[in-house]
Amino acid sequence: MATMTFTYRNKKGREKRIRVGSSSTNLDFSSKNIVHIDLSPILQFTRLRKLKLYSNELQTLDLTPLGTCHTLRELVLHRNHLQEIDLSPLEKCPGLVRLDLSSNRLTQLNLAPLANHIALSKIVLTNNPLPEIDVTPLYSCGVLRDLEVSSRTRLKAERRYAGHKRGALGRLAKKITWIEKSEAPVAAAPQFTAPVVNGGVRMRVLGVLRSVPRINMANLTKYSEISEGDTRELVFDLVGAGEVSGRFNPSTDEFVSADAAEVARKLKSNGTHIARCQHCGTPLQRLLASGEEFLCPSCGTLNIG
Repeated sequence: MATMTFTYRNKKGREKRIRVGSSSTNLDFSSKNIVHIDLSPILQFTRLRKLKLYSNELQTLDLTPLGTCHTLRELVLHRNHLQEIDLSPLEKCPGLVRLDLSSNRLTQLNLAPLANHIALSKIVLTNNPLPEIDVTPLYSCGVLRDLEVSSRTRLKAERRYAGHKRGALGRLAKKITWIEKSEAPVAAAPQFTAPVVNGGVRMRVLGVLRSVPRINMANLTKYSEISEGDTRELVFDLVGAGEVSGRFNPSTDEFVSADAAEVARKLKSNGTHIARCQHCGTPLQRLLASGEEFLCPSCGTLNIG
């Protein structure tokens, strides 16, 4: 198994390294007195679900590498010294379920990158000197159940959402100051309703997503036998629950399965031939002998037998 090395500096100024298998789904770097850490090795992790860096000495943290972690479900950064943090890379983490930034030194926070994260269910921001937060983007987070903020933090949101009673925001409605328009416009909130399906439909769709490299929602309805919209929401629900790994491409309305790609990499004949693309899992036109090269017509990746 390939290993990746993370380099960090502790509060004594010493540089240290941590080696982790690249197939790991959980990175726990908590309680190591980390002042600075380079997260760039995360670019090699295709199945990462949890990143924990709590109880450290972090004052800044570059989350850019997380932009490739489409399977990320939890980001836990509480009990640090973060004064600011850019959440923009989390726009590309549609399966994010939990974000914990509590007990830091944040004085401002832009939640716009979290808009349309339909799997996001918990955000913890307590024990930060935040004077106010614009929670408008969170009205598109259909299953947000917990939003924990300090009692002194003022909440504001666009007036067009004043009648919405969705989850955590509904419970905090009396604390929200309604404004005519936020400084950072966000996309209109989709009305999320988890489709009601029986266990057979759920398992059938799950089986397809785990075995087919990519599939669009129109074709997936042939297996789900429910509407295209409900099928799409079911896929989001499965990703958010961690039952399947992959990413959703809104431009093509396709789900690209990380699970199927992982299986495809292992599909070899006697260890010397491959019948599928090593990257995306698309069937190749022919078996490749050892050392033979072939360019995948689907993703453009060079395959070597």
